[in-house]
Amino acid sequence: METLNRPVLGVALPPDAAALQDHLPDNRPLKNLAVTEALALMEEAAQGGLAFVAASTWRELDEGVRARLTANEPWQFLLIADQPGQEALEFMASGAFLTLVTCPLDGAKVARALQQAEEVSSMYQDI
Repeated sequence: METLNRPVLGVALPPDAAALQDHLPDNRPLKNLAVTEALALMEEAAQGGLAFVAASTWRELDEGVRARLTANEPWQFLLIADQPGQEALEFMASGAFLTLVTCPLDGAKVARALQQAEEVSSMYQDI
């Protein structure tokens, strides 16, 4: 399944990270949903997609909600480091995220993240 055909979801992205839409291709609209709505969509979706989560959002989630989100294996999680500091690196080390995108967001950073997601998806298909 190519990432180009999968939905792009924002999990309660704050305004600076929600600017992600400005850097996505025109055919890849961002759905920025509250955590409970994102969980419902992920659990009901017939196919997976890409879920962007800001480090500030992830920090606020309890372990149970984090586990419910990442249990949706068809979804690939991409972390947006929306605040300075080492916290985003600690979240990356947890293994829940495919890649890290730093702010300020730009087209090259977002394109690189989408490419990484596509490569990983292709790799899993080959296995």
